Amino acid sequence: MTNRKHHGLNLRIPVLRAIFIATLIGLWGALAIKCFLPGADDPADTGLAWLLVPHGILTIGGLIGVGVMLWSDFSFVAQSADAELDERELAARNRAHYLTLRYVLCAVLLGWCVLEFGDRFGIEVSREIIVQFLMVLGFTGIIGPAGFLALQTERNAEEES
Repeated sequence: MTNRKHHGLNLRIPVLRAIFIATLIGLWGALAIKCFLPGADDPADTGLAWLLVPHGILTIGGLIGVGVMLWSDFSFVAQSADAELDERELAARNRAHYLTLRYVLCAVLLGWCVLEFGDRFGIEVSREIIVQFLMVLGFTGIIGPAGFLALQTERNAEEES
């Protein structure tokens, strides 16, 4: 993708790649921390309340990463019409959408396994954790095509040189 569409934030490919990975780490990390936070049904358990700080930092950082990825030029390429892209860009875009679909389906399968079999391992899933999981899944599914496009482009640039 040497001829990138510059409709959004024109950030370098390694920067977008790092932002995408950091966004995934932030959102999924916040979900992992959410599992250990004291629930609304047990407000007396304040021993782990300090986890609210890293949870908030990861959540806000992840949401900022989502915003940056949504305004990146790769997001505009990922959402472009077929007629606006050449064959190489179209193939890369379609592969990015396929990778996003695989990612979302694997995450849904993981969520279903935790809901279905978690009680056997002592894992209780509250409504708040399900809401956080759906937020993570939705946001990462939205930025997935742009992120996977950036990862693909980085990989293709390394192979060409």
